[in-house]
Amino acid sequence: MGYRGPTAKIFILLSLLSLTFSAEPTKEEFVNHSVVKTFQSGDGQTFACVNFKSQASLKHLLLKNHTTQLLMQPGSFPYSTNGAKGSKIYISNIDMCKIECPYGTVPILTSYMTSMSTRHFHNNIGHNDTGNTNGYENVGTMMAAVETEPSTFYGSQSSISVWEPYLGTGRPPRYTGAVVVDPDMYGDNHAHFEIAWTNKDKSCTNLRCAGFIQLSNRIVPGAVLKPVSTIDGKKYLIIISIFKIWDVWVLLFGEELVGYWPGELFTDLSGAANMIGWMGVASAATGEPFPPMGSGYSPDEGEGRAAFFTDVNVIYSSTSKFVSPNLSEIFTRTTNPNCYQVGRPSSYDSGLHFFFGGAGCSPSQFIK
Repeated sequence: MGYRGPTAKIFILLSLLSLTFSAEPTKEEFVNHSVVKTFQSGDGQTFACVNFKSQASLKHLLLKNHTTQLLMQPGSFPYSTNGAKGSKIYISNIDMCKIECPYGTVPILTSYMTSMSTRHFHNNIGHNDTGNTNGYENVGTMMAAVETEPSTFYGSQSSISVWEPYLGTGRPPRYTGAVVVDPDMYGDNHAHFEIAWTNKDKSCTNLRCAGFIQLSNRIVPGAVLKPVSTIDGKKYLIIISIFKIWDVWVLLFGEELVGYWPGELFTDLSGAANMIGWMGVASAATGEPFPPMGSGYSPDEGEGRAAFFTDVNVIYSSTSKFVSPNLSEIFTRTTNPNCYQVGRPSSYDSGLHFFFGGAGCSPSQFIK
């Protein structure tokens, strides 16, 4: 393991490359597509409960003849060698009691602060883009990651500690992940459950454009995550699983089936993923300081203070279940070790475990 320069890859944890998707649905389209009810959560977010068949993804041109996978049964899903709940006992969830739509409908977050549906995920994260990126110019994105060597993968599962670091002030865009904190998009400093995928130089987040088919009526991308981890206190995690079953890529939040990406939309991932990465990311406008990543503490601080991934598992072509990646087949990569770091992964029966993050650095500069 060690530092490596940028390489082209397919990520199936933070983003899915080579998807085809359409433009962001407008507010008028939501109105016309049978909004059953709207409501506001205790965190101030507003949601629309939309008739399942009226969600934007099912209007995609490539899904004209798509048969929705409504009969997916958890018993047909791959299982983990360490059990569905992993090795940690504190699991953060998405305001379960407050986000629940009627049967036959799905929730869609509507209270975004920006009109953009995109998130800046360059194929080689760590490069500034001097062109116009998602409505902004000169955006810098950094990462601290553990990645696999090329192989054939059909799934990834990991538990991620949830933090809400203070991002400070600065011109947008300004966000941090692996669990996303983005005041410019969401209008608050809370941690959010966010999904993203890319198609060449474009990207999409949550349900803001056609691509991801929502199935759950209570777990929705973009929603606030509570509770969150505290320094030298309890650590709260989310368990995220992405795997291929039949011709679709399925997303689970804990044991809840959130939805899936239909096979008709894929090119490179129509068969399998060739590489997997687990990472934290942070973004800032050029000249602005990069915000904290994770908890804001270095991996050297350990579990009491540093953010971490744990119970990291994959599905190889030779297995039908989640297993721990081989340590000899993974490596670490950071954009700028002076800003963010990633610790050396350790292997346990339940999967890989590693710390990541950092305080950031100032100001952001072009990375050549």
